[in-house]
Amino acid sequence: MELKINENFSGRIKFRGCECFFTINGFIVKIFPINSSEFNKIYDYVQAEDYDYKQWIYGVDECENNIAIYINQKPKLPFMNEYIYFSTPLIIKNTYNCENTDLSQFQEISFVGGTINIVHNPKIAIKSTKESIKFTDRDKYTAMYNLEIFGEGCQLLYSIKSNRDDGNFVNNSLGNVESYISLRFDRPQGIDKILDCFTVIKELIAFCVRQYNVEFKLLLDSQSSVCKVQRDVEDYVKLDFTRVIGIGLLGDMLPKLLRLLSEDISRPYLQFVPYRNRDIYFMSIANVRDICTSLEREYELHEITNKKIPEVSRLIKDLKKTVKGFKENNKDKLSERFYNLVNSTINYIDLPAKEQIMQLYRRYKEEITQLASRIIGLEIYTEEQFDERVQSFVKLRNEAAHSGQISFEKQAEIYYYLILIVYFSVLERVGFSVQESKNILSHMFK
Repeated sequence: MELKINENFSGRIKFRGCECFFTINGFIVKIFPINSSEFNKIYDYVQAEDYDYKQWIYGVDECENNIAIYINQKPKLPFMNEYIYFSTPLIIKNTYNCENTDLSQFQEISFVGGTINIVHNPKIAIKSTKESIKFTDRDKYTAMYNLEIFGEGCQLLYSIKSNRDDGNFVNNSLGNVESYISLRFDRPQGIDKILDCFTVIKELIAFCVRQYNVEFKLLLDSQSSVCKVQRDVEDYVKLDFTRVIGIGLLGDMLPKLLRLLSEDISRPYLQFVPYRNRDIYFMSIANVRDICTSLEREYELHEITNKKIPEVSRLIKDLKKTVKGFKENNKDKLSERFYNLVNSTINYIDLPAKEQIMQLYRRYKEEITQLASRIIGLEIYTEEQFDERVQSFVKLRNEAAHSGQISFEKQAEIYYYLILIVYFSVLERVGFSVQESKNILSHMFK
């Protein structure tokens, strides 16, 4: 059983009712009609202006394994060649030959190994003595929760298992021991849901390691199928498990965090975290903008809103009263639509970015200072000093003339603090107390 999809392979596939050959190089798919006379049918379809090109196409590879390929862009027609090509974001393949396997749906999706081994160390499952190596009690490294995600009921499970990818079950070793996270839905899901599941687990692991270049295998329904998702990643996370948020530290709040990450209305903005290992010690102006955007979003989603600040609420109320009075004294001068626009704009009045950040900072100031004091060489600020640094940082974001890379060291202290504020806010929104959040973050920020 091969739990991977090769970079290059070929096979047969049906496209628009035509029998075709296909080749795949990475994620570039080329489709050739077996009967050249049918190319006109494919040509007319691809050339049409008004059609929904998003679809799944099915076939078999050269080893007769079932294949599903997702098309999410309009296929291209090369000049003077009778084939079409496109870039696919997702490929699914059976891990064994089975004619009755239905690749159009799944009920369980598992994310195995790679960076997941960092947030849930497989070594905790192994007990080694002079006489033997064996697994410890499964309850010590396994947890399962019920939750609703994407509007569907499912079970969230994380654990550790031994994979025998080489198919050699004769020797008595434990094989390749890997950690995994699984989502098992209460009912079968269409394979369109795979990318949603991939994204939310990627967000979870990225949050736990503070980097976006995470990796893991994607398997469906007890390893009956393997998935390959297109990603623009230069390298992958190289961190020690002692310097991340282990998923075991999240306890019963893990499903709540996953739910928060899955919904547009509550998802934190984490684009400031590095996408490459070499970016860990540098930041660009884009990072400055992203961390400011993240903090503004946390302020918006947090219980610290303008409704909690009496002065802002009173100002909004007085402005609306002024607009109402002006409207009554100047009837028919301006349209109703204009007044609706003015009132709508007033509703969006908020504190400046610097003040929003300071509101969040004051909530976690004591705990942030305690964590910062553990970092050798990191400056400890008074509130006045921090206020000045935040003002300079926000000003840097607002100056469009700045571009290119900035040495991380020049902004290291304040940037480090701002990341801490985002993490404290997200964990509190999940349901952790500030003290619990500090204990969790002490593993990552040290």
